[in-house]
Amino acid sequence: MSDAWDWDAQRADTEGTVAWLMTEKGVPEGASITLDIQTVAGPDAGPLAKAVYVAALERAGLSFDVTNEDDIETIQITVEGLSFDAEAIWTVERAVSEIALASGWQPEGWGFWEPDA
Repeated sequence: MSDAWDWDAQRADTEGTVAWLMTEKGVPEGASITLDIQTVAGPDAGPLAKAVYVAALERAGLSFDVTNEDDIETIQITVEGLSFDAEAIWTVERAVSEIALASGWQPEGWGFWEPDA
């Protein structure tokens, strides 16, 4: 599935969002943030796909939480101490997305805690 994923569109969306947050919301470039990346189960992702995905996240040493709200199962990956800039966010987002897609899950979006003072 990752072969069909539109990496260029995902990266452009990330770069646009970062630029907007810096310009419109005043988030300073280079601020230390805690990035949260949400992924959701793909249409064919059952319990085995989830187990494979969780194991891959654990092997990668990533911190994550599994939630289920309104029958939407979500795995949120948290990366602390990341620099708020498009390249740093994209590097982590791409790596997490590759793991998700290889396991039948899909990237859903990202957000972050307020920059550290």
